[in-house]
Amino acid sequence: MRAILVVLIVGLISFAAGLTQDSNGRWVVTDSEIYVFNDDHVSTLKWWLPDDPVQQNPPGVTGWKITWGEEDIFDKNLLTSYRIINVQPLNQVCSSSGANPCIYKAYIQSIDINGNLGTPSNSTILVHNSTRVDNLRQQMTGFFDDFNLPAGPLNEALWNQAYSNCVNENKTFSFINSQLHAHNIIRDEYCDRGMNVLRPRAVFDFSGRTGTVVFDLDGSFKRDFWYLDWVGSDVAQGPYDTVGHASLDVTSTITGPANTLRIKQNAAGSLGILFVNNDGYTNDLIATDWSKYIPLDWRGRMLIPNVRRRWVVHINTTYMDIYIDELEVLSYTFDPPLPFDKAELLWNEFSYNTDKANDDYNVIHWDNFGFDGPQSPVATHNYRIINDAKFYILQTHYWDGTTKIGNWTFNIPDSLVGATAARVFFSTNCIDWSGNYWFVNDTIVINGQSYYRPQPQSGGIASSMLIQVLGPHTEVIHIDPAVLKTGENNLKFYLKYEISAGNIHVELDFPKTLPPPSYTPPPPPFTLNPSTAFPNFTTIEPVGPGAVIDTIGTEATWMYDLSQTVFEIEGNLTLAFTVQFLEALQASGKNLGVKIFQIWMDKSVLLFQKIFPQAVPSYVSTFTFDTSQFSDGYHEVFILAYTPDCTPSLPNYFQLHGHTGDYYPARLNFTNGNTVNSLNSTLVSQFTLPNNCTGGSLVTYLSDESNGIGYTGNGILPPPPYSGFLPVAIYGGSSQWSLLVNPDNTTVIQGACLHSEQAIPPIPVVNNILMFSVLLASENTNGSPIYASFLGTLDKNATDTTAKWIVSGYLTTPTNSFNIDIVQDQASVINNPCNQDITKTGGQITTTTTSTSSTSTSTTTSTSGAPNSTDHTTATSKDHVSAAPFTSFALWTLAIVLSHLLLL
Repeated sequence: MRAILVVLIVGLISFAAGLTQDSNGRWVVTDSEIYVFNDDHVSTLKWWLPDDPVQQNPPGVTGWKITWGEEDIFDKNLLTSYRIINVQPLNQVCSSSGANPCIYKAYIQSIDINGNLGTPSNSTILVHNSTRVDNLRQQMTGFFDDFNLPAGPLNEALWNQAYSNCVNENKTFSFINSQLHAHNIIRDEYCDRGMNVLRPRAVFDFSGRTGTVVFDLDGSFKRDFWYLDWVGSDVAQGPYDTVGHASLDVTSTITGPANTLRIKQNAAGSLGILFVNNDGYTNDLIATDWSKYIPLDWRGRMLIPNVRRRWVVHINTTYMDIYIDELEVLSYTFDPPLPFDKAELLWNEFSYNTDKANDDYNVIHWDNFGFDGPQSPVATHNYRIINDAKFYILQTHYWDGTTKIGNWTFNIPDSLVGATAARVFFSTNCIDWSGNYWFVNDTIVINGQSYYRPQPQSGGIASSMLIQVLGPHTEVIHIDPAVLKTGENNLKFYLKYEISAGNIHVELDFPKTLPPPSYTPPPPPFTLNPSTAFPNFTTIEPVGPGAVIDTIGTEATWMYDLSQTVFEIEGNLTLAFTVQFLEALQASGKNLGVKIFQIWMDKSVLLFQKIFPQAVPSYVSTFTFDTSQFSDGYHEVFILAYTPDCTPSLPNYFQLHGHTGDYYPARLNFTNGNTVNSLNSTLVSQFTLPNNCTGGSLVTYLSDESNGIGYTGNGILPPPPYSGFLPVAIYGGSSQWSLLVNPDNTTVIQGACLHSEQAIPPIPVVNNILMFSVLLASENTNGSPIYASFLGTLDKNATDTTAKWIVSGYLTTPTNSFNIDIVQDQASVINNPCNQDITKTGGQITTTTTSTSSTSTSTTTSTSGAPNSTDHTTATSKDHVSAAPFTSFALWTLAIVLSHLLLL
């Protein structure tokens, strides 16, 4: 106990010594609290107890700004909520001056909840330092790739790329960017077990010794998993492209390949070692689950998106250990020993229902992958027959009455002289669970030469268990390389039973003792931008920050499905909310910061807060208002944030399937005994819509959520009251018809027959800023309605109110909304919130936004006018100059030091 007290006292003193405040009471990073690790084209910058397991920032700090550049040109900046970040890319030669070596400098500033910056730290020197990677290049004799290539695909001579049949082929691929490291991007789509798998074209041989595998990695989070698989038993049969383990490592499920060792990582602190035995059952061996090893974050090795840490794995047949940034985080003794000492390694980014986690797509960042041991004696040239990530049912081309035939032509542009071996690969899935996936007479025919398809096998796993619906099984057929030729080649599959196949490719081996012929890599295996060899990553939609109303009054929202819940409210209401960038970091690797925060009531702006001078890396605050200023009845409250480039937030509630820009409100029922009419509550009881669209029967859909849920009935609206704005749509045949209802004078603003793209005539606007909604409905090919919706604003001062709507997608069931893109004919048509510099409030509102760890407060008050009034008040802020009170500072410091006791 005395030792613990000593540690506490010393920790308090040393930690306090590292904290300094400027004259405005804002935190400043001192030189003694800055740590730099200069590496190959990147520096890892850390400050203020960067290994803190909860990454708790000092009171009042919402994040940090790092400003950096070549020499004394500070022209780049980064934002983060953490206290560790990769600064990249760093070059050997300065682009501005030509200096060699190039000296980079960086300084750090704290950011408070209002966007105020603290005094900059002293500048820190950053340099490109290749020493570690140069040493690894010499030590990793079996395989090594530093990914120091121009932006584009991975080196095809070093890596095989394969996918599961679940992925979205437009958002699943691997690439190198201008920062000189590798990326895997993934989104599952057609089923919920996506895999993006890379295989080094070399066997890891650790026979009779302890082998070493190295790499740099940030990790996978939420519903994504990173796996490093060591496939041992089937090396002699030919390497695996993919694995069948798609059941989230459930121990009762049989999957192949047999005798596979797996390192598994998920979330900031979770790491484990698993083994698939000879019968295909998965066994959990050990994990950072507090039993023997504590989670990574509590060991000071929190995994953070786009912060690559240095991993080292040692392995022999009886022992494995894993180090992250020179700290052992996991080890295990194999008893009995591993049944193999040679393995194919598979680098696997696995996503389990990406959309369910409100993620549009996810990216992992990695670099400097290699292992020691004997070098491969052959160079492998790979030619893809199916050059995309799709799986094809092998019956779609021809049918001869007894067998299903797949027929492909592929080109080999290079010489094949000297080839000593050749293999045809394909990954297979079953279409159903019939159990009939192979027949003794199944064959492939390549350039007229027939080869029997071997019965799928792996260890002691039954053949019928290897080919499954979700997890693809790799099949390899060895062929005579003389069958192949330079130029056009043909491959046919003759299979009795229906299966799907993908990742179809041919490999040829050439001995390294003779110079192999020149190699022309095929285009990367995806279709995002087929006209080039590298995808245009900017064509993928940006991902905004995740925004959540945490509590409504005293009720925590995570406990409820907001679409099915009504919160009963009386008197003052406090909303607590969080806007953070985990989803954006997982996608783009960037935290752009929150520049604008809005609260909507019934789709009208209740609070508009522009954060300046600096966007904040996270926004955690509360908002209190008097609900008696609104009429009794049902209302909707919604929060929305924007980054500086105007990317909107995404609603980030549990398993919502939310996307950037989606509207997902909470429903409130005010019970104050107030009969005053508020916005959107004075609509006429019913009126008839003109049937001016051709084809089909006229049906009216009324929605108070823009999600298609409502009423039907021959163009007659049901009687009020209606909650929220009133978007109405009808459909007839293949035509689309939309209507806007003005909530102020209860008249139809505009109705027109619309097709896929149509200009809307001028729309009168009665308020300075009128929130409006459009719901489009049309008839799908099967007769069911399809829906689209958009929320926007119009400025009455605009000289031209013509706007163009483009339907960007559809839903086959009326359960959720999705966005319609707006193409602006004039910039003033749609009110751009990023151009506003004032804070707007409506009604008799008093709002206080206070960070949960902040000592500074921003207050905005308007005491005149009804809701949606045009009175505006400029935000004022009061920043405390004095240091934080000793009690709160001491308690906070004590909590941090206590957490660090677990690191000892």
